[in-house]
Amino acid sequence: MTKQQMNNTSHTPYLRTIEQNDLPQPLALLLFTQRLAALKEANLGMARAFDILQDAPAPYGTGAKHLKREIEQGFAICEAMSQQEREKHKDDWWHPQSLFKSMGKQPELFSRIYIELMHAGETAGAVDEIFRRIHTAIAREWKLLSDHPAGERFMFLTRPANLPRLEDWPDLNAYQQMVTLSLFFETFSMLLFSGVALLPAMDTVSALLPMKQSVEFLHVCQEIAAGAPLLAIPVAQLDFIPRYA
Repeated sequence: MTKQQMNNTSHTPYLRTIEQNDLPQPLALLLFTQRLAALKEANLGMARAFDILQDAPAPYGTGAKHLKREIEQGFAICEAMSQQEREKHKDDWWHPQSLFKSMGKQPELFSRIYIELMHAGETAGAVDEIFRRIHTAIAREWKLLSDHPAGERFMFLTRPANLPRLEDWPDLNAYQQMVTLSLFFETFSMLLFSGVALLPAMDTVSALLPMKQSVEFLHVCQEIAAGAPLLAIPVAQLDFIPRYA
């Protein structure tokens, strides 16, 4: 056997296993996110990254194709706008390129938390950091899923957004509550550290919470906008936030 044949034998079967076999969707999403984070860290543009990811394990190869088309259409819209139009809509003329909106059009592939974290990353100008955080969190979740026979109950970051949204804090199991609080505070901190104003940051992170708690947190946002002296005073009314926080 030649050296070339040995190389083909040692590498090709593994690649075929990854690319062609049907994988559990949480694992396929983990691999997709891992590759996307690496491509973004290598400073590839999103359209180019999604072009490469079209050979990702199903169903994310097809998802990457749709995302690439969305991003390219966004660029075309933005490039066609005049400088006057951009000035007139200076706060949102670039929104057609939004990755979180494009992912939101494929709710069967991405979880609501995944999509909202992308929203926060784009708002803060920290998409690279968000990709790293999402990948780390999904890797931990996959370990939970694979280590427990009834692992589906741990699905959260990989729970498709087209499933019903969790309504109330008690609807979350202990793992989901822990992950929610961790991502909530980490993302809130990232937004503020990146220079996003308090009220818009609160509006963004509220989407990471179950429906009832999201409404309560937005009510706190309204109290602060109306003149509440300190963030800690209205937040203390929220039962789901630990006292030490």
